Amino acid sequence: MVKQLFPEAHCQNWPPTAVQPMWKTIWETNSSCLREGVFRTKCDERLVDALPPENHNAGVAFLTPKNITPEKMSCMVHLAGTGDHTFERRLWLGGPLLKNNIANMVLESPYYGQ
Repeated sequence: MVKQLFPEAHCQNWPPTAVQPMWKTIWETNSSCLREGVFRTKCDERLVDALPPENHNAGVAFLTPKNITPEKMSCMVHLAGTGDHTFERRLWLGGPLLKNNIANMVLESPYYGQ
């Protein structure tokens, strides 16, 4: 269907492959855990090559409740907003959701650079 709506997509990597972040645990308590990961941005290689090296990777934070199976957990995805250069504000919003067994995945735009 994508190729019918966007004929130019035939020469692109569509759909993009799944990302495989490299994770590290930032902190862990009895009730929750925060992990951060880094993965290579999934845009077209020609675009990646045109970007400075700082922009080739994107970041993700994953705030999860503990002691609950993934089948019983929901997940809220927080996308980066204009001027939102860190995870802090969105993780702060996600904290209360943990009490309702809602995990929070916070994406960082790769174009902010590290």
